[in-house]
Amino acid sequence: MSTLNAMVANTSAALRRERRKPSSTTKITSALKPARDALPMAVRSREESRIFRVAMRSGGAAAVGAAAAVPAAWAGLDVRLLADTVRHLITVGVLTSMVVAMAFRLIPVLEGRALPWPRLRQVALWSLATGIVLRSAEVLVGAGWPAVAPGVALSGILIWIAVACVGANLVAVIGNRSRGVEVARVSVGTGA
Repeated sequence: MSTLNAMVANTSAALRRERRKPSSTTKITSALKPARDALPMAVRSREESRIFRVAMRSGGAAAVGAAAAVPAAWAGLDVRLLADTVRHLITVGVLTSMVVAMAFRLIPVLEGRALPWPRLRQVALWSLATGIVLRSAEVLVGAGWPAVAPGVALSGILIWIAVACVGANLVAVIGNRSRGVEVARVSVGTGA
């Protein structure tokens, strides 16, 4: 009889667990909700959020440029400069900006240390934003504004400055770890 009672108890417990499992609709709905506390509040900064906004605006501008390029190409117009600008808005504007912002956000989380030079986030923000605008001005050069050409050339240097800001912080954090130098610890709580 005790074996039968144990089997019934195990079956009842299994049925209760099954009822608690979320349905596929619940799983999808919860996956679409924003995870506000996914990263500790201690490592979020205003500059990182601004870099994300630069990335999103670049993506929007690229979508508009691509939408304008399709009918222009069908009409037989030369869209090489516009297509090149769209490509740079996606690769530099969206992808590089996201990489820079996420690197600044993840270095303290993964290494458990504060950024050695947190102000470099601001340098990265402004150099990225300026570099993206100047690189997109390539269309103006093609439209007969040759005075803008030096700015287009400068854009690459500005983008590399943003990447170097991340690299400097990363090398400093990893270098300090390997030398045994203790950098200020970052709280990895929920921010509450």
